[in-house]
Amino acid sequence: MKTYWENWTNIVLGVWLIAATWELQYAHLSLVAMNGYLVGFAVTSIAAAALTSPSTRKEMANMGLGLWLMASPWVLETHHHAAATANTFVVGLAIFIVAAFASHEISVSADRMAGGHR
Repeated sequence: MKTYWENWTNIVLGVWLIAATWELQYAHLSLVAMNGYLVGFAVTSIAAAALTSPSTRKEMANMGLGLWLMASPWVLETHHHAAATANTFVVGLAIFIVAAFASHEISVSADRMAGGHR
């Protein structure tokens, strides 16, 4: 039931969300920056917790956060800043894909441990 690379990837993506506000120069956009800080912290925390205790619930939480990131520029009406919008969307998509893969891996591993076949 190893999902280490997926969780480390999401930790890096979460940290990037926080750092990107300065690197891509949108820290002055308070709503966009706050979204990056909060979601980045949440993704990083959930992925770090999943390192020691993998579960589909944790991965589904990160999948939800990835979906939120993809939609947030339009929901928060901050899509006018191209760099912030592109970064938020692409990072959200990556978080979603990585968490979905980890969730599938956990399910398959649990099924194999239970003696089931797929």
